[in-house]
Parts: sequence; structure tokens; C-alpha cells
Amino acid sequence: MRAPLDILALDAATTTALCRGHAGSVPFFATKTFRGEDHLNICSSCISWISRILTEAPLPDVVYIEKPMPIGAAIHGKSNAKSIVRLNTIYGILGGACLLKGVRVVGVDVQMARQAFIGEGQLERDEAKKRCLAMCRQMGWPANNLDEADAACLWYFAGCCEDPRLAAVIHPGLWAKVASLALSRDLGLAG
Repeated sequence: MRAPLDILALDAATTTALCRGHAGSVPFFATKTFRGEDHLNICSSCISWISRILTEAPLPDVVYIEKPMPIGAAIHGKSNAKSIVRLNTIYGILGGACLLKGVRVVGVDVQMARQAFIGEGQLERDEAKKRCLAMCRQMGWPANNLDEADAACLWYFAGCCEDPRLAAVIHPGLWAKVASLALSRDLGLAG
């Protein structure tokens, strides 16, 4: 029997969150905001960060990274062209650096991951992130913010794909509980 895979999941954006660990464990979380006055400085910050991640610790076995929106999304008003270019660039830097180190990279449609993690893939972005954070709390995972919760969603999905025998099983009843907690929050009933 092979050892459990060390899975790194990245919610790639100007503020990138990571979630790392073996399926079925309590993962480690971190967040990094890439700072700079312009696009190249932000890219430089991203390169510096991923270089440290890939040299300071043992390499992960696999990296799951959220695929960015296609450029055409700007035409349909889902985002603006500058943001989409930046997200695609950060995705390319992070994924390319991992490939350069010989780490397998899997691009993930976040809607598929959310379907597995919270039971709904079509929620609006902000609501989906809030439910992911609520699910992390239900699972006992120490996600500190919405970006880390999205990374946890990708990490959970990766565990289901890579090590299904070890991945936690989320019962649909837990999806319903997270959805009802969200409704209570929206109605102002949550404490």
C-alpha cells in the first residue's frame, strides 16, 4: 500500500490561499497577498513566494489549483479584463513553478470542487466562499478566512480524487446544515 499523498491546494489570486496535507487529516492553511505597484511587481512577489514554498519544505506530491476565468468572462461582465489577465498570470506562475520542480499540477473548475464540498456548485462567489468557511468549521479545519476556505474546498476535492479511501466523507445532511446556517445568518438569526 502506498503512502498518503501530500496534497497542496491553491486558491490562486492576488491574495492566494493554500491548504496542504494528506487526505483525511486536518490540513495546514496559509494566505499570501502579492503586493506591488504594478503587474510586474505583483508577479515578482508571486514568483518569490512560490519559490520559497517549493524549497523550504518537502515538495508536495500533487498541486490542485483553481483554474481562472477565461478571458471571455470580461465580455460577459463577470469580471474585468485586468483582473482576468492577472488571475491567469498568477495561475501560470504558480502552476508553472510546480511543474518546473517536477510536481504534478491539476487545474480545477471551482464549481466542481464546491459541488463536492458544499453540495452546490452554482452559488454566487461570495456565498459559496462563506459556505466553504462554514464547512471548514463543521469539519474542524482551521481556515482563517474566505480564501483559505476556498483552498480547503479544492484540497477536499483533491483528496476525493487522489486518495478517496482516506478522504473525509461529507454526508448530504452536513451540506444541508451548512446551507441552513447560511440562511440563519442571512436572516439575522445566527448568534
